[in-house]
Amino acid sequence: MWHVPSLSTSKFLDFIAPIDVKYAGPENMNMLHDVMGIITNVFKIRRFPFACRERETNYEARYVKFTITDNMEKKMTGIVVGKLCEWFVNHWARRTSSIMYNYDPIVAVLNNWRITDYHGKNVLMSEYGFSKFYINPTFEDVDISLYIRGYMLEDDKDDVMVEVVEEN
Repeated sequence: MWHVPSLSTSKFLDFIAPIDVKYAGPENMNMLHDVMGIITNVFKIRRFPFACRERETNYEARYVKFTITDNMEKKMTGIVVGKLCEWFVNHWARRTSSIMYNYDPIVAVLNNWRITDYHGKNVLMSEYGFSKFYINPTFEDVDISLYIRGYMLEDDKDDVMVEVVEEN
């Protein structure tokens, strides 16, 4: 377990870039970070090796790995653990299996996540009972529709099927 600093009284999010996660130094591993991006891949539920005591569940041993991409198409890996994992899996399944789901990008905001070494790579991992995971949030400080538009514009540049018409 890591030492978790006391709660901040600030109400804003301080987002970090994927390159800061990829090349994080030891000083950044002891801090909690905020990230925003589009969820592009979700893997199946797995378990850390864990022995439950009598009358306990193994919820805290479960985790899900996912990929989050920022609007510059830089990817980060995230690992959500424990009860937050259960919450994420339920919300993700409900949203993607809905009749209203039209493969629109799903924006996630990760609040108070730690950079951790996982199989030789730096990843974002949730802290037990401390991290927050927001799916398509409605924050005053964050314009989700503008963020998605920026992501879609970057995606359209690589689309070979887009017709380019010269202006006269």
